[in-house]
Amino acid sequence: MKKGFMRPLAACVVAAAMLLASLAPFAVTVRAEEDGIIIPDLGGRVIRIATQERGGFGFMGPLHPTDDEFIDADPEDANYHRLQLQIANRIRVEEMFNIVIDPVHIPGGQFINRYREAALAGELLADIVENSQAQQFTAANSGYILPLDVLAAQAYEQFGVRLNFVNEQTTAWPWLEIFGHIWSVGRPLPVASPPAGIVVNLDLIEAFGAPCPVEAYDRGEWNWDTFREIMVATTQDTTGDGNIDHWGLTGDLGSLIGHLIVGNDGFMLHDDTLLLGYTDPEAMEALEFLYEIMNNWWTTSDPDHANPARGGTNAQFFGEGRSAMGIGWPSMIRDMPINQGLTTNLTFMSMPMGPNNTSGFTTTGMLRNAVMVLDGAEDPEILAWIIDELFAWPGEDWYELEYTFDRDGWAASFMPDQASLDRLFDIGLRQMRLDLGQLIGVVGAYHNNMIDAWFLGEMTVAQAVEFWRQERQDFVDNFFGLIEPREVVVPDLGGRVIRIGTQERGAFGFLGPLHATENEFIDANPEDGNYHRLQLQIANRLRVEEMFNIIIEPIHVPGGQFINRYREAALAGELLADIVENSQAQQFTAAHSGYIHALDVLAANLYETNAALLSFMTDRHHTWPWLEFFGNVWSIGRPLPVGSPFGIVVNLDLIEAFGAPCPIEAYEAGEWNWDTFREIMVATTQDTTGDGNIDHWGLTGDLGTLIGSLIIGNDGFFLHEETLLLGYTDPEVMEALEFLYEIMNNWWTTSDPEHANPARGGTNANFFGEGRSAMGIGWPSMIRDMPVNQGLTTNLTFMSFPMGPNNTSGFTTSGGLRNAVMVLEGAEDPEYLLWIIDELFKWSGDDWYELEYTFDRDSWAAAFMPDEASLHRLFDIGLNQSRLDLGSLIGVVGAYHNNMIDAWFLGEMTVAQAVEFWRQERQDFVNEFFGLVDDEYEEVEEEVEEE
Repeated sequence: MKKGFMRPLAACVVAAAMLLASLAPFAVTVRAEEDGIIIPDLGGRVIRIATQERGGFGFMGPLHPTDDEFIDADPEDANYHRLQLQIANRIRVEEMFNIVIDPVHIPGGQFINRYREAALAGELLADIVENSQAQQFTAANSGYILPLDVLAAQAYEQFGVRLNFVNEQTTAWPWLEIFGHIWSVGRPLPVASPPAGIVVNLDLIEAFGAPCPVEAYDRGEWNWDTFREIMVATTQDTTGDGNIDHWGLTGDLGSLIGHLIVGNDGFMLHDDTLLLGYTDPEAMEALEFLYEIMNNWWTTSDPDHANPARGGTNAQFFGEGRSAMGIGWPSMIRDMPINQGLTTNLTFMSMPMGPNNTSGFTTTGMLRNAVMVLDGAEDPEILAWIIDELFAWPGEDWYELEYTFDRDGWAASFMPDQASLDRLFDIGLRQMRLDLGQLIGVVGAYHNNMIDAWFLGEMTVAQAVEFWRQERQDFVDNFFGLIEPREVVVPDLGGRVIRIGTQERGAFGFLGPLHATENEFIDANPEDGNYHRLQLQIANRLRVEEMFNIIIEPIHVPGGQFINRYREAALAGELLADIVENSQAQQFTAAHSGYIHALDVLAANLYETNAALLSFMTDRHHTWPWLEFFGNVWSIGRPLPVGSPFGIVVNLDLIEAFGAPCPIEAYEAGEWNWDTFREIMVATTQDTTGDGNIDHWGLTGDLGTLIGSLIIGNDGFFLHEETLLLGYTDPEVMEALEFLYEIMNNWWTTSDPEHANPARGGTNANFFGEGRSAMGIGWPSMIRDMPVNQGLTTNLTFMSFPMGPNNTSGFTTSGGLRNAVMVLEGAEDPEYLLWIIDELFKWSGDDWYELEYTFDRDSWAAAFMPDEASLHRLFDIGLNQSRLDLGSLIGVVGAYHNNMIDAWFLGEMTVAQAVEFWRQERQDFVNEFFGLVDDEYEEVEEEVEEE
């Protein structure tokens, strides 16, 4: 064992020893004794169980979406039967121990922060807590929770009870078992969606005469030899043009590395020594096998579609029926036919076993949500017992209803048959192993770096393993405190004035309220609706000033004026400010022009000199919206969800009245795609008066906006960052443009020239406001503005743009940059300035976050969102579904899009003609922007013209 290994686990080991030793007479009242088991009576004690918002884990019954209280099961709920069982079981457990269970909502991913806040206040967050994935590991590694196997042993010694999660593994108890103990326990149900496996096109495999993987699995021969044989047989040039057009395997090879290593009984990181395992024979053999797969082109290598290290649109080849096997998830079996029209015989397989496999593990799995007992809670062994009893609710009737192949069951929604379902559960029950390297995040970059090197032919397997190995081992050593931590040194800047340029009236608002016209701070007004937030900002700014011994001086910079002001100051031989906040494309121009520092470089320098790890680089608590281009981070914004992304405001009453599909139901079913979108537009575009004129439309709004979202929603690009070539002739983009042309050509969107040119938007949205359009392109605030300004009284909600048939990324819209902060080139001590920014952003504490962003009638969120579910969809768009495209950022797309729409509106061009007509002019714009035009060549041309 490496020196120092025991330090981070000392608290856990001591706690375990103390628990086993503390078998003193039991202090609680004995309630009853049944079959030799002593049941304690806890005298009506309240047991506080913290769960994620909306009771996501669902082992106690339904919770109120905003209050910490249970509610009754809704008979209309599809899970009504299960919810009844949960409620009845919770009541049984309360009666059994004479307790009252009190639920406490914790937002997803917030357990660690909440635990620490409570501890600082001298309190315990709860008795039991449920949370997700890496939070469990952090809690165990930090000594916040108790080892459950030790508690189970103590429960047996004191009460004679054998806890099911230790003694009965008839289905599956997904837990965190590491460092020799069990730390968390989840629902005893099969893993429904293993992290990865292989979706198989059995028809294609049969057509190419390759071995059937299902038959090999049944014979115990699903191994690398069979896997190789299938890839060899199905990688083909079927057209005879010299190019491979069918592959044996597609998908994310970065994911495949880990599974091959585990499937050969190798380790990415040994949990006993904390040494990387990549140089072990088992791991090296797995890497050599992957290199063989890549070197023989058994996996797609088409650079126009995807770099195999990243996945990209690689899975599309499977969806198009051009790949025998696709790395992915069981849900692909459902999604491929729905989204891509793949009608074939599909099934799901585990990863194949390597030649060294004796363990039966084939894949590396992540943790599911699970439950933990907090260190410091009273009677922890009884709490472990309570958890065990609460998990007794999945009776066989519910289990069989949900997990057998039945048309009313969950299982049949994506599994083709019972045998496929049984294989799926076999993977979840017996074939997944959690590797410590994956859990702490040591592997991702390592894997992708190696694959990139092999893809480019730059290194052998051994060279790639060695090139990044020490850097990854240093990461591990740092993580577990094996390298002696350095003391963080906060500089004393001696009362220096730090000048921060912000927009007029302090629009960004991370410093506190500013005077409307003068460069000075003012006190928060108690009558202001944001008074609580402003107080936090002011207090935090004063804290930062004291921390660094500085004075912060605000400077008003009008919106969009940063570049002009910076250049004016530079001409005068001055620096505009030390730090500046500004909007959108100004950030990109500043980065491209060399006016600002690369913040990730400053953060690395700061860590080297002062040992400070900045939050914006390490803590993605909500989201850090930044400009990340050309390999660096250039600006940083407030860590809050995007409040106003582009999307579609929906009139649910009108959609229901016309009998169209409900978009919310489609979204929740994973079917919010172009087919559903089209179906709604067809059903709601109507002549309701019979006068021959359409008076209700499926969609209204700015089609110039819609173009971009359709392209991104189909995994297309306006401008490829790596090549700086426009993407409009790519198949994904052309398909999106053809779909928009279909929308316009069928008049599903209004085309009344007296009201609006669709390319411009105009008063187009008024048709939505008048209740004559089912869907309106726009922003969430339209939900508030329509009833206020236009008298629309109807059931409205907000949706993302639908996904196209090529979508594998999850992106649905083009996300513009929000206001963000930059450190100016030439400012003194730029590393310290970044540290100051990082501290200034710490005003957004959880108390304010919850006040603003949970669905409450006094909150910002409820001002325009009709319900909690709409709010969650809104944040999902802002957090996960928006992608910033380089073409949008440099302004190459606006005129191009509107010109094409004008041409189609007037019937002057086809899609292909319109794309081609303006494409070279837009590519010239890009080339000139990035300096790709040869100046000397241009001068020669001018001389020729003059002659």
